This record gives sequence, structure tokens and C-alpha cells, in this order.
Amino acid sequence: IPAYLHDLAGASSYNCGWGGATATNNGQRSLLPVLDALVSGNAESLPADSQACLGLTELQSAETKASLNHSQTLFVLHYGINDYYQGLPVETADPLDEGSYGGAMRNGIEKLREAFPQAAILVMIPNHVFAYQKGTEQTGDQGGLYEDYINTLTKIAAKYDLPVLDDYHQIIDSERN
Repeated sequence: IPAYLHDLAGASSYNCGWGGATATNNGQRSLLPVLDALVSGNAESLPADSQACLGLTELQSAETKASLNHSQTLFVLHYGINDYYQGLPVETADPLDEGSYGGAMRNGIEKLREAFPQAAILVMIPNHVFAYQKGTEQTGDQGGLYEDYINTLTKIAAKYDLPVLDDYHQIIDSERN
């Protein structure tokens, strides 16, 4: 995705993704430690060989926190598939519970907005999955169906008035036609 954004916009882009990461803070690879490293300007807490660490290190050598707080800065959040695959909770009673997908996404958005109020945030609705009967099977005792994660993220983006790139519904609609 960062390479496509670079090619389309001619802008600097940094891949701070972390393969296998979830939004949900599950004690492993997740969104919030990456955002903490971004905001603090210190990626040393992340595994040195992870793309998240490499991307943040590259970003931090080229940009400052002040230069990122600009209306032409765009943060892209693309989470949900791994949360579904791992059967992590979609929501809990606490809307800011980092131990749920929805809570972690809300925390991440609020953390980015607080640190970089001038920057834009784009939410990517994850693409369709073909595993687990195309997402119609629950993958764990606490998780939901794939569409539960999709619907939660769609509602969160609307609540925070964020632009959305919806890979899920576009692909589903094109398969129906």
C-alpha cells in the first residue's frame, strides 16, 4: 500500500506495517506499540527486524514529529483480518478496551489525532477473505464473524468522520456482478 501511495501521489511514504499484527492489544504484534513508537520517536521497543521498526526508523530519519503534524500527512490504518483470524474480541462493554478490536482502533485513532491533529487519517476496510468459509465462521470463542469486524470498523470511521477506502464491499459487489 505505501508503494502504491507513493507511485500515485508522488509523496514520501513509509511502510510501518507489521506482518501478522492485530489492532487488538493481545500481548503480541499489535497496532498500539507501533503508534507508541511513532509518537515517542523511538522505535527501539519494536523488534529490530520487523517492518514496523524498519519503516519507523526510516520515517524518523526523514521526518520530525512537527513535520508530520501537517495537513498533507496521511496515516493509513488497515487492520482487521488478523483480529478475525485470531478470534479476538470485536467489542467489549468498554468502547476503549484495547483488548478488543473496536477499542484498539478507537484508541489508535485518538492517539494519532492527539499527537498529529493536523494530519489526516484514512481507514482501509480490509478486503474479503476466503478462509473460514469466506469469513462466515467464527474463529474463536471471543471473536465474531468477519463482517462483525468490518461493520465495527465502518461505524468507527463514521463516528470519527474519517475517509474510508472500502476494499471489502467493493470486492463483494464486483463478485456479484
